[in-house]
Amino acid sequence: MKLALLLLLGLPGCQCSSECPVSDRPVDLRVDRAPTDAGPEFLPTVRCVDTGKLRTVDVAPSLPVTPAIKWTRSIDASGELTSAIIGLDGEIVVANPKAGVLAADSDGTPLWSIGWPGDAWLYGYDDPTTLASRIVFSSNDEVVVLVWPKGGAGNIKSIKGPLADDQMTKPVRLGPDRFLVGASDGQLYDMEVGVAGSRQIHIGGGKPLDIVADGQGSVYVISSGAANEIVAVDLASGSVRWRRRLGGAKSQILTLALDGQEGLAVGVIPDWTQYVTDIVMLDRACGAARWRHSTQGMLRPPILVDADGDVVYGLTLNRKAPDAIERLGPGGVLRWRTEIELDKQLELGTIGVIGADGALQTSLNYAGTGDWPPGQEPRLRAYSPSGRILWELLMPRTILSITRAPLLLDDGSLIIGVKHHPETSLVAELRLVAIQTPSPGLAHAPWPRRWHDNLNSSNLAGPTP
Repeated sequence: MKLALLLLLGLPGCQCSSECPVSDRPVDLRVDRAPTDAGPEFLPTVRCVDTGKLRTVDVAPSLPVTPAIKWTRSIDASGELTSAIIGLDGEIVVANPKAGVLAADSDGTPLWSIGWPGDAWLYGYDDPTTLASRIVFSSNDEVVVLVWPKGGAGNIKSIKGPLADDQMTKPVRLGPDRFLVGASDGQLYDMEVGVAGSRQIHIGGGKPLDIVADGQGSVYVISSGAANEIVAVDLASGSVRWRRRLGGAKSQILTLALDGQEGLAVGVIPDWTQYVTDIVMLDRACGAARWRHSTQGMLRPPILVDADGDVVYGLTLNRKAPDAIERLGPGGVLRWRTEIELDKQLELGTIGVIGADGALQTSLNYAGTGDWPPGQEPRLRAYSPSGRILWELLMPRTILSITRAPLLLDDGSLIIGVKHHPETSLVAELRLVAIQTPSPGLAHAPWPRRWHDNLNSSNLAGPTP
């Protein structure tokens, strides 16, 4: 039986009494709840999804947990989250260009913050030799290492970057306090805390846009120069193993993901004047293309790879056509494409994460201007591996949009950033929101979220190379 999805929120006897009706408009089912620290305006809504317009919701009996808002916490900042990780002691660590780096406990209680200018790209790891936890970020011209010895007080180590006032790429960890970064001079720099100077690896082209490591001694780099190519580098020798140009003068390579079968998934816009995307699977050994899939729409990074090795990604089109999500199987064959409801002025926010239950968790935002009308609220939506909608959670009236960098904790908590506009204020603020989902943590998959895992390790072999 197709039952309606409803937030129980601990209220006995509250349940959807009938099936979701087939109609031209969805039915909203609202349940009051006790206000949290966020105020009474944070009342969540779950709705039965219209079976006429959308795929039918997989039903509540198959969901071990009904999605619900657990808590919200204000961040004294505006804008978006640029990065988010789970720290080694389970703390939630997020970065914002204005607020810096902030940490909260798993229940949202603030732990510490460090004001730091610029976009910080976070990741973390344990160092077994010193029994210390690290949280690492790069911003402007420094790589910063926050070190927590077991049972001791934290301290900060810093490596000055090779170029003054340069915006470096996210660092890739090569060893204890040793990192590889890219700079705008088109070089890779191998740097280590406490060691003067750095090893320079020349790859040519412009500033590297993204670097991923395969855990087997190689890194793969998007070079943003005129060639606009992928470069594979052997770390031991510092030599270029191969380079592969994808597209012509108007092309742009956006993102990388590793697949677990010695493949490198690449997202390419072959012509930035057209709404077309190529997903290309390269052989990591030689750079040859195993397959290429061309599709309508502009890629919305990241690319994810699920437990079956399928490639999943989002696409945005012009306002006259709906955003979409696609999943490719072996050989780049399209398994399914699902389109976001254009008539409700919804657009894809972020492709999100893949949970251990196989659910793809995404966010949708209102694409219109001004306040969104009822029925067009920003929302979280989960899709099954076959493309069916599993559940959907509408955001409260005060949420303007859902931002990037979602995290999925082992207990199923999905941590998102939202732009929140309290009714008593003229200024929107950035909030952290925790959503209880049925997914028991990240999928055991080659690439279940952006930068691979909850530590942003960018490494197929795991959090530590």
